[in-house]
Amino acid sequence: MNDNKLIRDALGSPIHGQYWDGQKFVIPNGEGVDFSKLKMLRDALGSPIPQYYDIETGGFSAITIGTNNTSKPNGTMVLDGSYEVDWVKRYGYEMRADNNHMLHAKQGITAISNGTATAIRNNNIRPFSLTNRKTMTMFVYVENRENLTGLAIYLANDIDYTSYRSYEFGANTLVEGWNELRIDLNSPTESEGLFDSSIKSVQLLVASVEFSIVKVTFDSIFVGEATKKPSVIFTFDDAWTSQYEIAFPMMLERGFKGNIGVISNWIGIEDEIMSESQIEEMHRHGWDMFNHSANHKNLTNVTVETAVSEVLTCKNWLNERGYNRASTILAYPYGVHNKEIVEALQPHLQYARTLVEGLEPTFPLEALIGKTKNVLTLPAAILMRLCGSSDYHTKHIGFLFA
Repeated sequence: MNDNKLIRDALGSPIHGQYWDGQKFVIPNGEGVDFSKLKMLRDALGSPIPQYYDIETGGFSAITIGTNNTSKPNGTMVLDGSYEVDWVKRYGYEMRADNNHMLHAKQGITAISNGTATAIRNNNIRPFSLTNRKTMTMFVYVENRENLTGLAIYLANDIDYTSYRSYEFGANTLVEGWNELRIDLNSPTESEGLFDSSIKSVQLLVASVEFSIVKVTFDSIFVGEATKKPSVIFTFDDAWTSQYEIAFPMMLERGFKGNIGVISNWIGIEDEIMSESQIEEMHRHGWDMFNHSANHKNLTNVTVETAVSEVLTCKNWLNERGYNRASTILAYPYGVHNKEIVEALQPHLQYARTLVEGLEPTFPLEALIGKTKNVLTLPAAILMRLCGSSDYHTKHIGFLFA
């Protein structure tokens, strides 16, 4: 491929994200784009910043370097390098934890090659689904890129890799430092066995020039949102540990995200209630934490002032920990409310869910008395299929509303 030209921007730098299709370098959905006329992103002095061609926006997007406060890409995070104990070195030179380079993970995991290929593998992932997914994004940090000869990611249906797909990246498609690698899931480099959409193991392979060191730190993988279909929202009240142990992996494997109603004064204190670390893990995988009050009091049995305090205490708890996407979404404790409570909470909330059965047939919605569909009213055979047993208490299933 040395005689084939890379696709370059207006300054002559290779466009990030291109790949070799067997005949030439291409950028997914970027064929025919005149990059010499496409404006690059620049800093205050007019110098280009690290960037790549974003096929979704049709322009350049910034690669934010050296911070774990980077905004997350669209999609769901299905794996990160946070837990070193889950990774093993299959072969090669060295694997180690990296506490210096993190974007979306609490810790990175580094594969080091010294001239021979090094492969690291995680067989302890929470299985995730690629059903109806078209793209995947992987974040890696590269040191000594000039020594890199290749990088590949393997997605397997089983831990023995009898059925897998791999996606390879040539050294010329990566840069020193952070790389945001967009992957077309329909265009694998290699495919083995009867591959299906359920992923149970991931392997990263790094290769370098002979007798030369290269380090690649794996940060995280996000899969793109599924093709659009009618939408529902899964909500689970109270933050029971069974929601973390049962519902979370069950839904992740099927490509779903859910929402947990947090009772802030119960977290880490009450038995059978999630710890903060469990909540944080679910949040990193795209789940939202919504407001279920501070102590789960019946808000109609206390003063209006106390009711408002219950809601605002939980709202502040969520915001202080970065769970602010749904802190203004409330599920009334026990589903109960009255006119005075609704009016008092109006300035503080975007939406509140009752236990009134039904779907909303018209817009606008009455935002603070939202209806719901209790899945416990589904036939027992369906509930048993969802739970895998006859134990379908609300702590496992929660509620569903559209």
